[in-house]
Amino acid sequence: HVDGDAVDWLSMIYMAVYPVVFAPASHYVEADGALHKGLRVAAAAQAVGALLRWASCASRSFALLVTGQALCAAAQGITLGAPPRIAATWFAENE
Repeated sequence: HVDGDAVDWLSMIYMAVYPVVFAPASHYVEADGALHKGLRVAAAAQAVGALLRWASCASRSFALLVTGQALCAAAQGITLGAPPRIAATWFAENE
């Protein structure tokens, strides 16, 4: 049995992890050539997090679910910082 507050943290973990991850991730993505690598790492982390969440259904492990959710939340810190960098590299300065 899992109490309601623990279930609430499944969504709130994104808001708790984002401020911690966003600043270092956006600094990393700003480096030359790091955008592609950062997005690949984020995609891999999202995939592993999704697999952990899926595996938590079979094992009925709430801890595994929270771990997968936290990993996806950390990966989102990278992906949400990428669009400004993509726009800056895609468009010329005069556009």
